[in-house]
Amino acid sequence: GSVSPPSYSPDHFHKAYPDLGYTLSPPQTSPTLPQVQPPRSILNSRRLSANARERKRMNRINCGYERLKKVLPGGKNCQLSKMEALQMAQNYIRTLQVIHRQVGNENCDGVQQIMKATGVQKVV
Repeated sequence: GSVSPPSYSPDHFHKAYPDLGYTLSPPQTSPTLPQVQPPRSILNSRRLSANARERKRMNRINCGYERLKKVLPGGKNCQLSKMEALQMAQNYIRTLQVIHRQVGNENCDGVQQIMKATGVQKVV
């Protein structure tokens, strides 16, 4: 026949392993202290500081996008959204990768066509 697993009483582990501190009673909770709300002036000061940090963070991000737009082909002459700048950067990087591979394969005719099509200047 089949062998059934042994059955254990609810306090089996407590009796078998008293050192583990196993108890059947629910854990005791400590009384919670009432939450003290800081004064409104402190809350306002914290909010102003957080807002200033966020403005500074956003300013750095926007400066980064402006720097990115300046190095993209045609980016200086047109207004690009942040998403458009990222998409153009991805395409530009892919194009540079293709050029790099073709230069490595000495397929210069294709490189010149890609450079002309993308506006990439020849590096001297």
